[in-house]
Amino acid sequence: MQLQQMRHFLAICQERSVTRAAKNCGISQPSLSMSMKRMERAIGGRLFIRSSPIQLTELGSKLKPVFVQIIEAVNNAQCVIQRTTVIRRARPEAAAAISSQDRDAIS
Repeated sequence: MQLQQMRHFLAICQERSVTRAAKNCGISQPSLSMSMKRMERAIGGRLFIRSSPIQLTELGSKLKPVFVQIIEAVNNAQCVIQRTTVIRRARPEAAAAISSQDRDAIS
């Protein structure tokens, strides 16, 4: 399972349409559908009831909050990395202080 697949899944959940989700993700509808089929194969179960509008299966409903947490954690980590990188370039001595603050915030 890949982060991009989780993002695709959450886009479909938000839009409740594969076509609109694909447009928002900047990919074709067939590519998004294939991404979800690969994810379903990897997980071993269906995530969606393919109707109009799309609905989540029980498995999809259980995984949605987990995927939201994972994506939020990755986004938070990317912010920490970006802030630390910017500070290191500007003031190397300040990077150590920020890094310890970020470690405290994560734990």
